[in-house]
Amino acid sequence: TLSSATSGAVIYYTTDGTTPTISSTLYSGAITLTSAKTIKAIAVKPGMTDSTVLSESYTITAQQVAAPTANPAGGEVASGTEVTLSSATSGAVIYYTTDGTTPTSS
Repeated sequence: TLSSATSGAVIYYTTDGTTPTISSTLYSGAITLTSAKTIKAIAVKPGMTDSTVLSESYTITAQQVAAPTANPAGGEVASGTEVTLSSATSGAVIYYTTDGTTPTSS
């Protein structure tokens, strides 16, 4: 969300790292980020000098799926014991192996 402390000022911005001008995109509401971006913005009001350029860089942090848990936990168990795997991440798919190799999703 962009704002200016100057009442009546309008904001122009870019998301490609270039310096904004009055020909840039006119700000009208929150900017949704789906990839890394550098937002640059200026506030403009007739009769006043344009603001300095705001420059903010954003990266997207990927969320990680919670590690699976096993019930019962590893250790000595009776032959025929059923082990249930689960994840605290809703909708997660669990891949597993029983031969000691590392599981993959492919």
